[in-house]
Amino acid sequence: MTNSKTMTALEREFLKVAASEFSKMKACAPSALANLIRLIVAWHGSPAALSLHAFGRRWLLEGNAEGAAAETLLRDLFGLNNSKGE
Repeated sequence: MTNSKTMTALEREFLKVAASEFSKMKACAPSALANLIRLIVAWHGSPAALSLHAFGRRWLLEGNAEGAAAETLLRDLFGLNNSKGE
């Protein structure tokens, strides 16, 4: 049995906007984009039936992001503005 996920139009637009905004930043854009790709790969490979947004929030709360600046950007992107996501 294969795990097949399909992004919604909203999820695709969300990622396009995030990539565009991250590419304008000089300080941690490569790290933030790399983490975003890692998150997408983890979501796609996960058997969990979660939306990309829900999975991304959980992924961040579990401490999977690498680099403090990139983690801060991703937490802002996914609506986890404080350090604990509360």
